This record gives sequence, structure tokens and C-alpha cells, in this order.
Amino acid sequence: MSASLYIHLLTSGLLISFILTMPVFPAFINFMKNKSMGQQIRGDGPKDHISKAGTPTLGGLVFIVTAGIIAVVLTKADPRVCWFFLIVGLAMLLGFADDIIQVRAKRSLGLRARYKFILQILIGVLLAWVLVKIGQPHNLIIPFIGQVQIGIYAASFIAILTLVSTMNAVNLTDGLDGLAGGLSILALAAFGAIAALKGDFPLLVATSCTIGTCMAFLWFNFNPAKIFMGDTGSLGLGAAIAALAVLTRSEFYLPLIGGIFVIETLSVIIQVIYFKITKGKRIFKMSPIHHHFCIDGPPEYLVTVRFWLVGAILAVLGLVIYTWGGLN
Repeated sequence: MSASLYIHLLTSGLLISFILTMPVFPAFINFMKNKSMGQQIRGDGPKDHISKAGTPTLGGLVFIVTAGIIAVVLTKADPRVCWFFLIVGLAMLLGFADDIIQVRAKRSLGLRARYKFILQILIGVLLAWVLVKIGQPHNLIIPFIGQVQIGIYAASFIAILTLVSTMNAVNLTDGLDGLAGGLSILALAAFGAIAALKGDFPLLVATSCTIGTCMAFLWFNFNPAKIFMGDTGSLGLGAAIAALAVLTRSEFYLPLIGGIFVIETLSVIIQVIYFKITKGKRIFKMSPIHHHFCIDGPPEYLVTVRFWLVGAILAVLGLVIYTWGGLN
């Protein structure tokens, strides 16, 4: 396909995905309510989240599956798009299994952490194999330095590390209505732009379809949320962001473009370490850090919007550095 055709598919893909997904969510929400498949809330979480118990979950199943189908159709099953959604789909299924266990067992914890971690690594191994399969050059684009050639084993290790860390970071960020969804759209848009700068139009279309369906989800997920994405959505979106970074060889831009995800993860790590060292003291009122700002602070929706704003600034900054350095 020509570049102009892919640009046309970019805009139409986003609009088509959004329009087709919007009517699906009300039906899915009613279905989940009738099946009594609602979110389980942690007992040690914010007190005002108790009222969210029972809100339909598994929203990620709708927007990821729909995005995959539309993108594959629009690109006529382009191999890069198929591989991309295979990675995202496997991550989604891992989250789906986690969510089902939570819903069926009526508890806030699903799969054991060690099993989830092992399965995430296996998905990362598949992503590393895809790099070889599609003939992707083993180089990294490092900010202010340029392209650096690395070996296949180093490239594979970085791909696995990127996927596992991003999946868990997005999962940790999914704690406020609309927070993870909005930040994921911003990160996806930034890496979609990098794909466009590199002339990788199949990935650009895949990204636009994912953004479109995620926007439809956000319509129903913003405070007060009528549905949650669950681990099904957060692990799937984390895999999508990571896969885009890996396949465009711009992994080193992810800590900046996805800066909020990094901060959320660091807040948990710092809280745990400080708690153990001081034998019970805390730096934050609660972690991840979005809960810290909500406790005795502004309304939840205001915290979410402010995090979106910072996320947008970081995403734009990452793109500016990428283009300014002439590294595409």
C-alpha cells in the first residue's frame, strides 16, 4: 500500500474504531451486570473506592479485540499488524485469566504473582522472536546519541524487559477512573507518531485503531466509571505500548513518553522499601502515588485530569527530542 493510502487508513481507522466500539459498550455493560461480574475492591484501598465494588469489569476485552479485528481488516492482514496484535492479545488473555479468577473467587487478587511474571516473560520472549522474524535491525535509537547497533541477545533482553515492566507499570496505574486509559492513549499516540516518522504505516494503523477503541472505552470509564478495563485491559495496553516501542526501536524513549507509568511504579517501590527499612513508616499516604493525591485532596477526576496533562507534556517532549535529534 502507498503512504497516502495508509494516512487515509490512519484517520478512517481511528474514526471507524471509535464509532463501531461506542454502541458495543452499553450492551457489554448490561451483560456484565446481568452476570453479576463486577470489580472486586481491595480492603486496604481508599475508602471512597468501596462504592465502586461491583462495577462491571473486563472492558479491555471489548476495545482490544475490536481494535485487532478492524486493524487486520484495514491493512489486509499485514504481517506486522498481525504480530503486534498477537502480542497484545496474549497479554490481554493473561489479564483476562487474572480478572476471571478475581470475579469468580470474589477477591481482589487473581493469579499468583510468580505465575503472572513467568507468563509475562514468555510473552516477552515471543516479542523478541518477532524482532528476528520480521527482520527488524538490532539497533536502538538512544536520545541525543542516535542509532546504536547491538547484538541479538542484548536486543532480546531489552525487548523482554520493556514488555514486562510496561505491562506491570500500566497495571499499577489503573487505579482511578479514566487514568490508565487516558495515559495509554497519549503514549500510543506518541509511538504512533514515531512509527509514522519511520515510515512504518502498518503499525501506525494498528495504533490508530487501538486509540479509537480506547477512546470509546474512556467515554464510559471516566469518573464516575460505568465499566473498568480490568487486568484484561491494563496488561493488554501495556503490551501494546511496549510492543510499539520495541518494534520502532525506540525503547529508550519509553521512560519519558510513559513517564507517569514510571513514576507510579517508582512510588510503589519506594513505599515498600521505606516501609521495611523504617519498620512501618510511609513516605506517601498510599501508593501508587495517584492514591496519595486523592486522600484528603482534590476530587478523583481532577487528579486524573492533572495526571493526563503531565502525561501529555511528557509525550510531546519525547516526540520533540526524537524529531529534534533527527533520529528517525
